[in-house]
Amino acid sequence: MSPWKKHFGSKVFRGARKIFSKNGIKNSHQNLEGKEFFMKTFEFNYSVRLDDLDYMSIVGNANWLIFMERARIELLQKIDFPFQKMLKRKIGGVVSESNVKYLRPARFGDVLKIIITPAIESDVSTILEYDIQNSSGKSFVKANLKMVFVDETGKPTFIPEEIKARIS
Repeated sequence: MSPWKKHFGSKVFRGARKIFSKNGIKNSHQNLEGKEFFMKTFEFNYSVRLDDLDYMSIVGNANWLIFMERARIELLQKIDFPFQKMLKRKIGGVVSESNVKYLRPARFGDVLKIIITPAIESDVSTILEYDIQNSSGKSFVKANLKMVFVDETGKPTFIPEEIKARIS
């Protein structure tokens, strides 16, 4: 169950409509009662390279997780909390859970649009929903990753307030 359904209830998402702003960061949903609420989305583009392919000439399963990791690093840049800042603070994010649905193969030269919709799950973790699409909006992969923030000893630590404010 997505974190939004858990938080707002499943009725919210029946018939929900999405409206993306020009910059790709605002995502508006309308629930059954007609009330609108916002979740931020972040978009990144990636062109499939030759070294992303497996022996069948399609993107290998593990590479999708690498694409998601690259997009997470770009997300940190986009919200003005670059990875270098995490290193200075001696914190990091680790994937504690992943659920990936492979819907169709991608091939060399495909331009992927990686859409991330983050949600704060707790004081120490976030859920990142991914929808990786082609230029016509068809999904290749959909995934949910749970990220836990950890300190230099590997113990869970609070999500920095700057990150919370910029992704929720």
